[in-house]
Amino acid sequence: MMRWFAPLASLALLAACTQLSPRDIVFEDAARQQQLRNLQTHSFAVTDRIKTMRAVIVTLQDLDFVIDQADSRLGFISATKLNGYRLNISVLVDDASPGQMLVRASFSAVLQNVQDASYQEFFASLQKNIVQ
Repeated sequence: MMRWFAPLASLALLAACTQLSPRDIVFEDAARQQQLRNLQTHSFAVTDRIKTMRAVIVTLQDLDFVIDQADSRLGFISATKLNGYRLNISVLVDDASPGQMLVRASFSAVLQNVQDASYQEFFASLQKNIVQ
């Protein structure tokens, strides 16, 4: 039994040295997280939250999403798109400042990474629908 203890103990010590702390995991790449937040968030020069939410819903439907949930009091919309994989989006519409609505979209995909182009396509389409 003792002959297994030394190798196992050294292996455990080696594993402990290479593990990331929870803080490292959470703050692993602050620059990438800030870049992603900038990609996810846009402000629009409109004042009506309901009109903005309607534009978000129309945009999602134009992009072949099915609306799962919408709550005008919270300014929250969730939708799903099935296209060979499942793509979910959650959108939060909120007052940014007087005369500005803040729209933050968060995509998540099952078994596939979400590309930056998904955000760009969503916000480009939303810009057209908000202007109407």
